[in-house]
Amino acid sequence: MFNQLDWNPAYSIETLEPNTVFFLSERESICFQEPLYYRLVRLIDGQRNFDEIIDILQLEFLQNQEINPSNPNSFAVIINYSLAIQKAIFQLYKRGFLLEKKELLPSNLAILCHHLQVSQAQAFERLQSLKVTVKSLGSIPQQDLINILNSLQVQVADEGDLTRNVESRNKTLHLRT
Repeated sequence: MFNQLDWNPAYSIETLEPNTVFFLSERESICFQEPLYYRLVRLIDGQRNFDEIIDILQLEFLQNQEINPSNPNSFAVIINYSLAIQKAIFQLYKRGFLLEKKELLPSNLAILCHHLQVSQAQAFERLQSLKVTVKSLGSIPQQDLINILNSLQVQVADEGDLTRNVESRNKTLHLRT
């Protein structure tokens, strides 16, 4: 299902005991007041996968509940709790608070992708397929700009994709594509 789960870097997460969780970003703030969400916040750390989180929460649930094994409903109670955990995780994922951990882009670009409503995978793919050429004007050093572009996962090449030179009547025209 999911590999490692991690929080969207666009959100700051704050908790208040016993069961309040705030998701804060530049655009919105959301509050959940449920013990399950409070427990999820401390378990989702980018190291644990979906199944491990469910297992830990189920074990906590079993330790805190007095479940009688001879009761025919005890299995249903455990299954219902497991489904509630899965529903909460999927809701957090659907709303964009939770991401499958893929370190495709640095956190600053991941935040930008979130605000532009572009998936990190799509942005990474486009950055990998894009090549730009850097030419300096006057005494401005090229290497500083090349280093910045490389840190943003933009490929610098001798012949770029963004500018095409077209010779026309002894003038060079630059067309953006």
